[in-house]
Amino acid sequence: MQKRGQITVFVVIGIVILALFGGIYYFTSRSATQGLTDHQGELALSSQVQSPVTLYVEKCLRDVGTPGVYLASIQGGVIYSPEYLMGSSSSSSSSSGVSSDSSAFSPLFVTENGFLSYGLLGGVQYLSVEMMQKQLERYLVEELPECLGDFSLFRAQGVEVVADGEMIPHVTIRGTDVLIAIDYDLIVRSGENEQSLNHFEQVLPLRMGLLFGEAEQLIESVEKNPSQGYVVSSSDYFLSTFPYDGSTFVYSLSDKNSVIDGAPLTFMFAVDMPAINTAPVLAQVSDLVVHRGGNVEYSLLVEDREENVVGFSSSNSAVSVDNDGAMNFVGGSVGDVSTLITVRDAKGLEDSQTITFHVIE
Repeated sequence: MQKRGQITVFVVIGIVILALFGGIYYFTSRSATQGLTDHQGELALSSQVQSPVTLYVEKCLRDVGTPGVYLASIQGGVIYSPEYLMGSSSSSSSSSGVSSDSSAFSPLFVTENGFLSYGLLGGVQYLSVEMMQKQLERYLVEELPECLGDFSLFRAQGVEVVADGEMIPHVTIRGTDVLIAIDYDLIVRSGENEQSLNHFEQVLPLRMGLLFGEAEQLIESVEKNPSQGYVVSSSDYFLSTFPYDGSTFVYSLSDKNSVIDGAPLTFMFAVDMPAINTAPVLAQVSDLVVHRGGNVEYSLLVEDREENVVGFSSSNSAVSVDNDGAMNFVGGSVGDVSTLITVRDAKGLEDSQTITFHVIE
């Protein structure tokens, strides 16, 4: 039941953020269409052809690149699974300049509702700026054509835009922004005039590089001291932690200074740590009194979070204790008899306590 509840929290948060990114796409798409409408009156003038076409392409870069960055960020830097990338045709990958090598892959934390990248798995860190850039480049190649619409809106104004070759994407994640660019040879014809365009870019004010750095500091801190909570380095960040099971945690890191259309940029990733073994703790036992010739039986109590206690031992042969913690002593001569009782777990951690028996007449 606990795991189901934890998954539900994670899913709800994911839905909320994806809804925000959907809103971003809607509003920025409207902006692109409106921007084109504003320039339609200019398209018939050959001296002003370059500006509207460039603005149109760069608006598409923004409209596609913004939700792409948000999507990749909420999934730990990934958009596509390795299976999807490997299933893409090699000819398409090479002609578009998008690599499908292993640096574009990351082990994924998968649930029935989706996936995100592991930041740490098996002692290996997997967060990668390069990987996210490659994934975003693939995203641009696949999503930009729909936004551009084969430049059909320009033909209605008597302007012909012809693509001469494949688009080559370039994504650079910097500290305080993300540069989205494509090299795309376009020939623009209006009447007898012809112009060539080949490079387009947009700078998104999203501090993805800083979020990456904060996430790397978090992972290093968790790896060194898993039991100690991480404190973000700046009040600009908001950190949430979602336990999935005994060893896997999902971290959500948001930046209040990276906001587009009201949606803060959120970076989510999974960390898998081996279960931390803690030493068993033997409950305190007060001195025991027994009459000479009498018998004392006592059940020792132990607290052990991992429940992996393997046995007990006694330093005095007069006091016996079995692996279930049942201690037995028979009073002999009047006086005090002491023993060191030790409890051990399967990992070799232990706790000890001296117990004294007062033998009286």
